[in-house]
Amino acid sequence: MAEKELILDIPLEHEMNILGDMDKYLRKLQRQFSVNIIDRDGLLKIIGEEENAEKTKEVLLSLLKLSEKGNRISEQNVDYAISLTIKEGRRSSFYSWKRISWQEPLLESR
Repeated sequence: MAEKELILDIPLEHEMNILGDMDKYLRKLQRQFSVNIIDRDGLLKIIGEEENAEKTKEVLLSLLKLSEKGNRISEQNVDYAISLTIKEGRRSSFYSWKRISWQEPLLESR
């Protein structure tokens, strides 16, 4: 498979939330998808096999969407975004997540 280089612009106000303290989540993504991620002032360069680079990008976009909604990104969020991306092989379901209360039943048809 061919190597691909993707550039993703992450707004600085969301960068630490998405990448984690001391880039903890960034390193997790690098290990999970066997890619290199270079962070330079909000521009992330993702380098790796095409499929893995695309999956990494999808996870990061999902986390950005959560961060833009005011959510504090946790390791559980990162793990879930990774698992959805791996299972579905397409854009993570984070794009359609909504905040629900404990009283609302979670019914989702696919």
